[in-house]
Formats: sequence, C-alpha cells, structure tokens
Amino acid sequence: MDVKCQLQKFSFDNITNRNTWGNILFYIEKKTTVHPLIKTTIINRTSLWNSGFNNDGSLSSGNYFIDLHSLEENVSDFWTKEETEIIFTRFVQELVKIETWKLNRNDVTFESILQEMYWFLKTEY
Repeated sequence: MDVKCQLQKFSFDNITNRNTWGNILFYIEKKTTVHPLIKTTIINRTSLWNSGFNNDGSLSSGNYFIDLHSLEENVSDFWTKEETEIIFTRFVQELVKIETWKLNRNDVTFESILQEMYWFLKTEY
C-alpha cells in the first residue's frame, strides 16, 4: 500500500513533531479527503502559534510552533478565508503573551515565531 493510502487512515491527532506536517503534505494532493482533515487538525493544535509559554506563565526554550510557511510550499492556496481568520485570532492571542513577556523582561527575542507571524501577515493579508 502506498503512502497516500496510508495517510487516509492515519490519525493526525497523534502528531507531536511540528515538522511532520510538511512531510505529510508532500505526499498528498489538495483535492483529497485528507487535506481538510489535516488543516482542521493544525488549526486546533495548541502548537499552532506556541511560542513556548507554559501554563504557569514560565517560558520554555526552543521553537514549538507549526511552520505554516513550510506547509504552503507544498500546496498552493492552502487556507480558506475562514481558516485564515481563525489562525489570525490565535496569532493575536499568542502575540499578546509575547508582548506581555517583553514588557517585563527583555531576555528572549522570540525571533523565529515573530518571523513566522510576519510571513503569515504578509502572505495571507
């Protein structure tokens, strides 16, 4: 059985590695039934715009967000307008956390996620 067939049976909720999404999209076509399932799962992931904040307000080091730009390299016109609005709402929520952190401390640049956010705004708005 080929990869495309296997992906139609796969539970995308089990993905924990943020880099896996681009690999999966490489193997599927936009018109498959799997594509909307993947998009819905990504939008609902806590890691969509995760900049490393823990529940107690502390910050973990590393990059935890999903690289949306790498997903769109594999599929053109990836997000619908409605999906873009949901992603943007989540974007703003995470940006507020970053801004609050930066007002109190200046020890973290958040460069990677801010670049990803900039890319999202530039390409989707």
